[in-house]
Amino acid sequence: MIRIEDGILCIGIDERGFLHTGDLGYLDEEGDLHLTGRAKELIIRGGENIMPNEVAEIISGYAGIADVKVVGIPDDFFGESVCACVCMKDGFVFDEEDMKQFLGNRLAKYKIPTVFILYDELPSLSNGKVDMVGLRRDAIAKSIRK
Repeated sequence: MIRIEDGILCIGIDERGFLHTGDLGYLDEEGDLHLTGRAKELIIRGGENIMPNEVAEIISGYAGIADVKVVGIPDDFFGESVCACVCMKDGFVFDEEDMKQFLGNRLAKYKIPTVFILYDELPSLSNGKVDMVGLRRDAIAKSIRK
């Protein structure tokens, strides 16, 4: 049996008969399951839930973006802030104010990253995927120094 509880996919067995997978999703009117992300990836900023992939997808539409990942970083006031880790294509220069204006027309204000960190290349694991744990750790360290 599959069900969604607070947006988190539950399959299998707990004291109530379910296994909490950590996946986020919803069931549509036809009963089809749609997975939308992972609970661990979710950024909670001042009580607002932000899906990093949604923000990254919009950022990737900005001219000159080669790669982008979005992570949550600690924030004393909001709990977490949105941080975009960005790689630019050769020949392009990142303009933070222009990026924020671009995002302001496409995202809710609370979803717009407060920190942008430029990378030549995002850290990767041996399988070629981005090392999200290492990236978040590095983003936290770099945001503290800013």
